[in-house]
Amino acid sequence: LLRKAGIVRCKGREELINVASVFLHPELKGNRLAIITHAGGPAVMLTDALSNEGLEIPHIQGIESEELLSKLFPGSSVANPIDFLATGTAEQLGIIIDYVNKKFDNIDGMVVIFGTAGLFKIFDVYRVLDEKMHTASKPIYPVLPSVFTAQKEITEFLSHGRMYFPDEVSFGNALSLIRNTPEP
Repeated sequence: LLRKAGIVRCKGREELINVASVFLHPELKGNRLAIITHAGGPAVMLTDALSNEGLEIPHIQGIESEELLSKLFPGSSVANPIDFLATGTAEQLGIIIDYVNKKFDNIDGMVVIFGTAGLFKIFDVYRVLDEKMHTASKPIYPVLPSVFTAQKEITEFLSHGRMYFPDEVSFGNALSLIRNTPEP
């Protein structure tokens, strides 16, 4: 009955919160996502979670990807996931989001995974993320895993009416549940 009605069935409170949070973002119009991160491991886990449920993480290549790569630190990768390394800056994050939003037609939405070990403050990163979420035409889903080491930064991010996902796999599962629930 729930499937026929197009209702996304959640099996617990955490899943319900994650699904509701996905619904509060702009609708993903397609199955193709870019994963933007400064930490490779979480991006790989999210790629697996999404790919296993039928969402795509398309390879990014071509002149625009080479141009984007030239604006990042050596060792970065833009193939998708886009990994701009632990030393990546707020400015670089903004550039990446702009490229994905305006120049990569094979991408329908993006996930930004950005945390910190607590060695420096990342208010500037979350401010750029908030600004780009206001202006991008493609949905941006923030995964902010550093709930303790970036508590003040996350609190400020939330004060702008934002929400976030603390875990990339839980987010991936919630998005997949929504995408795989048939229309009524």
